Amino acid sequence: MAMPDKSELAYSAIGAALSDDDIRDLVKRSTGIPITGIVGERDPPRKKIEKVVEFLRDRGNQRWLLTRVMFHATAGDMVRQKIVDAFPETLIRFPKAGDHVTRALDYLSKTLSLPLPREVRYRLRPSRRSFARMPKCVIALFAYRRPLSGVKQT
Repeated sequence: MAMPDKSELAYSAIGAALSDDDIRDLVKRSTGIPITGIVGERDPPRKKIEKVVEFLRDRGNQRWLLTRVMFHATAGDMVRQKIVDAFPETLIRFPKAGDHVTRALDYLSKTLSLPLPREVRYRLRPSRRSFARMPKCVIALFAYRRPLSGVKQT
């Protein structure tokens, strides 16, 4: 019996780690296309992932989905490693992105630590909702740094 190739192992690991709702959401956010246009409703999770990756590969942008899967909360280090092993091009741009995220977090922490003059605070009052969303954005930036810490590029 032939050994499954690395992509088959990655599809299986991703399918086992994600629920159908997770897969549907990640595909929609990665492609803008509902998953029903790509896969069958009764396809098992592994097959859904395989079909979507192949669909995106034909268009040259499978990295979008694989990157989102790597950063998804339920994707563990083993899943991330299988993705990198099977699709090393997924990480090609990450070192630069990691540098940008680190700088953005640094600038943001410096900016938030500065006391604002009263007239500036008054002008910013309409932006309260944006400021209230800021902690979620910071958490998302940290999430983009964390998954790569345990992954070895082959």
